[in-house]
Amino acid sequence: MTAKQALAALLDDWGWQMVMDPRSKIGRITTKDPTAAEPLVTVVVELKHGNPSDIIAEVLPTLSRRSSIISDPHTHKLIVRTTDRELPGVKTLIELLDAPMDKDQEASAYQPAIAIPTQPKAITNGTGSGEILQTVVFKDTPLPDAVNTLALQANLNIQFDPKLLTTVGPDGHAIPITQPAVTATWKDLTAKQALAALLDSYGWQLVRDPRSPIGRVTAKDPAALEPLVLAVVDLKHGNPADINRRTPAHVVPPQFDC
Repeated sequence: MTAKQALAALLDDWGWQMVMDPRSKIGRITTKDPTAAEPLVTVVVELKHGNPSDIIAEVLPTLSRRSSIISDPHTHKLIVRTTDRELPGVKTLIELLDAPMDKDQEASAYQPAIAIPTQPKAITNGTGSGEILQTVVFKDTPLPDAVNTLALQANLNIQFDPKLLTTVGPDGHAIPITQPAVTATWKDLTAKQALAALLDSYGWQLVRDPRSPIGRVTAKDPAALEPLVLAVVDLKHGNPADINRRTPAHVVPPQFDC
């Protein structure tokens, strides 16, 4: 193992941890909070032979409830988010499953029976939504971890509104909020679509500031109007003016240049 891995293992054995300050680049060794959840790390594993969906089906049952795994068949990579403690075992298992198979093995290869629930509500696929993901799988994953995983896959920099993660206790100190666990399997959608659907399902939203590259995840205002999207529909047979006149009264009619 590397010196960093050995150091992390040594500190962990004695209940210590290394906390890095990105501003000073100096690490501080402190005592671990026994009630704090073990931090998650994200690694990208490039497959050489195996099918991403098949490997996910084998790896997923071995992961802890906070861990997650996503496949991207267009780059033939797996994105794994798990703890340092689990990571070596997960990598070893993936390497074993990614080994080349002979013809007899290929003929009898396991075909995973992954239950695919109904796709999330339709979301407009805007420019830059990214490649279609073959499989998105979460198993009892805390909501913020699932959001972080999808944001990473979508190449988005995000930060959470502190109100989503903590509340103020009677003594004035921050108390972590117990997050809902996400268990879902989606197929054939982009990371941005999956992220938008996930946030919408829990009443959260991603607010983008055009002046900043960082998006902010916040709670939706229940009284706010649902945002509108603009779509262009190419007619095949109908007359635009006729369709305009037949638009229901409660719908704002589109304006056509006829």
